[in-house]
Amino acid sequence: MVPHHDSERPITPALSLSEASLPYRGIECLPPEIISHILTIGSRKLGPEDLGISEDEQYNADIDENADDDGNDNLSQGPPVHFATLCSHVCQYWRTVAISTCQLWSYLDFGEDLALVPLLERSELWIARSGDVPLIIDIDLTDIELAYGELKSHAILELILPHAHRWRVFELATDFYGLIWLWQRRLASLRSAPTLEQLGMSCHEEQIDPDVFEPRAYRSPQVLFPQGTPKLRSILLWGVHFDWEVITFLTGLEMLELAWHTKDVRLTTEQFVQTLSSSPKLRTLALTGSAPLPGTWPQERLSLPNLVRLDIKEIDINDAVSVVDHIEFPALTTLNLDLESNDVKMFIRAVCQPNKPRFGSLRSLELVSFDCSQADGRLFLGTLLNVKHISLNFDYLPIHFHHSLTADSPFLCPRLETLRLSGLTSKHLKALVEARLRSPTPIQRLAIDEDNKYSAATIQWLRSRVKTVQFFENSDVESDEEDEGSENDDAYEESDED
Repeated sequence: MVPHHDSERPITPALSLSEASLPYRGIECLPPEIISHILTIGSRKLGPEDLGISEDEQYNADIDENADDDGNDNLSQGPPVHFATLCSHVCQYWRTVAISTCQLWSYLDFGEDLALVPLLERSELWIARSGDVPLIIDIDLTDIELAYGELKSHAILELILPHAHRWRVFELATDFYGLIWLWQRRLASLRSAPTLEQLGMSCHEEQIDPDVFEPRAYRSPQVLFPQGTPKLRSILLWGVHFDWEVITFLTGLEMLELAWHTKDVRLTTEQFVQTLSSSPKLRTLALTGSAPLPGTWPQERLSLPNLVRLDIKEIDINDAVSVVDHIEFPALTTLNLDLESNDVKMFIRAVCQPNKPRFGSLRSLELVSFDCSQADGRLFLGTLLNVKHISLNFDYLPIHFHHSLTADSPFLCPRLETLRLSGLTSKHLKALVEARLRSPTPIQRLAIDEDNKYSAATIQWLRSRVKTVQFFENSDVESDEEDEGSENDDAYEESDED
């Protein structure tokens, strides 16, 4: 989901003091301007910067998401109630203030399991109440039949296209590329998107051939926003491509995520370099199953001085090496790697150059698939002197990464404070924890995969030694089988002997 409101955007005044009679006691004594301000803050999803949260605290918060100390999902089970609606049903005074607070009604969620007519009626009402503030458009067309997706798409388009001049966020997700084509064709009528800051388009239809896009009829996409998107800062394209030579909005970005493009519709190296060169404030770059086609890189490394997060996942090892070998990222703090190769030695050698490690500023590392020899693994970990948080998935990783982190001659990653682990036996888990408790910076926080069924005794042993022990749901492991295990707190069974 997307954040509901921009913390820097001035709040549209609700009622003035002269327009409302103030009750005499309790919170109702507050002027409408103050209640409007409180409701607006409450309705938006605050980010770390809004709350003054450090990067380390944010990493720990990411671990906490959707899990509690007992490994149980803590999301509410009932249907969601929108904050705006909730506020408007407290009392007549709050209802008057809420309805006149435009920001409360600026988030249009078209992914809910409502019948189409009530969904459209509610959205039309919210658009009217939102006044002229920028809109957030969130359209989830996944898990529905194609025919209904087409019907729903046309209805939504008729409702939102007249307000395109005030879209701030546009996100679309579907399982059929035919729906992406439908949306691209209709959006091609828009000459510009003057207030658009965030664009996301995702298609989860699997491509049979990783080299050739199908169906061919949809290979040549429409041109969107030819007159520009002056405020666009964030782009996510998951299985969705454009005519990279023609589009004008791959500039001035702060976040770029490209995922699952077949080779014949990917950016060329030259186009990729141009995109990065024209986005000096880029902070996040994510490449998943989509890398620039082989081409000519500049002789000097391209510098991304503000890049703090880099994701390189499920791309060819040669493409991964090309990216890290031709880009400088001096401010990088978060690195997520998932490289399905029999040997990532080339990648390690590219980033672990003598006397000049490429990841010296790194604070957080995630490894899913990263196959290499123990010597190369130690070489890689040995350069991470400032890393505080490491996530390791031993369902795919070689066990020698465990051995390297338990060895104490000397300890690798000496500032390590947080571990997030999947796929370890009880024996290996205890050995790693016990070793890191003897390190210069003892482990303070441990998150373990809830699918690794450890006994209650093992959990108690961990909690007696580590300040915080929590569980998380591992999204990296795909399984078609239902988990038949109990969700009871005492249901953690050993995968081996303690």
